[in-house]
Amino acid sequence: MDKPQLNQGEDYERGFIDGMQYQRRSSVDKRVVAEEREACAKIVEEHAKVYAKLEKNPATSAAWAACIDIHDSISERGEQA
Repeated sequence: MDKPQLNQGEDYERGFIDGMQYQRRSSVDKRVVAEEREACAKIVEEHAKVYAKLEKNPATSAAWAACIDIHDSISERGEQA
């Protein structure tokens, strides 16, 4: 997102409006990112709770570890995109 130029003269009003729109988009983008981080933190907490329960059983522990590896690889691919 390019920051608009705020020129004086006849383009001033257009520049002012563009600047306000840029500021609003920036604020919304920051809030969306914060909400996504909160959602990810909740998911990680839930995974930790489930893993703690499954860790007690050796048969499910290996399966759960494989699921975590798959989830991590998918997450890494999503972050790289």
